[in-house]
Amino acid sequence: FLWEATGGKARVRAGCHFDDVTAVRHVNLRRDAREAVVEILAVCFSPAEDGAGAVTIDLAGGGAIRLDVECVNAQLADISAPWPT
Repeated sequence: FLWEATGGKARVRAGCHFDDVTAVRHVNLRRDAREAVVEILAVCFSPAEDGAGAVTIDLAGGGAIRLDVECVNAQLADISAPWPT
């Protein structure tokens, strides 16, 4: 939802990118559906030593992605024009 401009009455597609990833694991995620859009419900960080740790991305529909990272280095950006809901 695009809250800042429309009070939540519009949506926009966003992309999330993580750097410094050393391993990726996933559950309940179809890798053959490359054009599918996923909805991120939560992003959590579990720290380890020296700033490293694991980022867990919970997805709508029960899927999840776990990224082992050297540090949290991520970007989030809008990638489409907004549309009304």
